[in-house]
Amino acid sequence: MITVGKDVAGEVCPIRPGSPATGHCGIADPAAATGTELEREMVFAEAFRYLRLRLELFCALLVASQDATSLIRHLREIGRAEGATDRPRDSI
Repeated sequence: MITVGKDVAGEVCPIRPGSPATGHCGIADPAAATGTELEREMVFAEAFRYLRLRLELFCALLVASQDATSLIRHLREIGRAEGATDRPRDSI
């Protein structure tokens, strides 16, 4: 499970069987942007760029070949990528 906003990260998630790996990718909420229409569009474009970066990093992982500890470490690194607004929690 991957969350993208700090408010979402604190929500109770649905129960998943087993021990799923989780990651948090905090980025600024573009819906909260103010300014001119162009400035707001730029904030959305930046948020999209940060999300795309994280998805590309995630897709590059060979998830099937990762042990749980390694996968969690990689997910945390992705969460700290460019544009991070907060640090992922230390415990999963």
